[in-house]
Amino acid sequence: MGEMKVGVFRKRLMEMMDERGMRQTDLAAKTGIDKGLISGYVHGRYEPKEDKLNLLASALNCDPLWLIGYDGIDDDQDKTFMEMFRSLSAEDKKTVTKILQYLTKANKGNDV
Repeated sequence: MGEMKVGVFRKRLMEMMDERGMRQTDLAAKTGIDKGLISGYVHGRYEPKEDKLNLLASALNCDPLWLIGYDGIDDDQDKTFMEMFRSLSAEDKKTVTKILQYLTKANKGNDV
């Protein structure tokens, strides 16, 4: 999640909490995430790792990708990829995420 924009995540997290009528303590209780960490997310001090992001999204009943700034998937190839990714086990999702992070870093210097 290193490329996530903390401001976007913070704004969307607060938006969803407001829509759901949830306070930080409610979200902490529902996710099992420490109240101090939730406070850090709300105040933009921290960004969640994948496991926490998924817990937050599940508790808020929203797409974790939306929470971190993605507005939707328009391309059919992207939609297919996301459908395939969502069908993977948690362990396989971690593996794919690591591969994508590696490829993203490896290709950063190759942008023209």
